[in-house]
Amino acid sequence: KNKGNHSHPHPPKIRPSAKALTDFEAIVRNAPEATPLHLSVGNKTRSPICDLDVSLTNIDRVRYHYRRIKSENNAMSDIGVLASIDAMNPGLTVSSSLKSNDGHVI
Repeated sequence: KNKGNHSHPHPPKIRPSAKALTDFEAIVRNAPEATPLHLSVGNKTRSPICDLDVSLTNIDRVRYHYRRIKSENNAMSDIGVLASIDAMNPGLTVSSSLKSNDGHVI
C-alpha cells in the first residue's frame, strides 16, 4: 500500500471472490435463459447479481464470466450429445477420439 495519510476510499474490487463466482455459476446454470443484463438487474425471484460481490456491478465483468460459463457448458453438452447419439444407435460410431493430435468421430 502507499505511505502517508490518505482520505480517499480504496478503488472498487475488480475480481469477484471464489465464493461469488461459484454462486454466479450456479445461477447461470439454473437460469440459462437469463442474459447478463437480466442477471444484473434481478427480478422478483432472483436478487441482482451485484449482491454476490461488488465487482459484479460492472456489466462487462458479468458478461465476461457469463460467456466463460456458457462456453464451458456448450463444450460439455456437445460431447454429451455425441455420447447419447452413440448410445441410442449402437454401431453408428466406428471410432472416436478426443485427442488433440487425432481427434475424430467416424
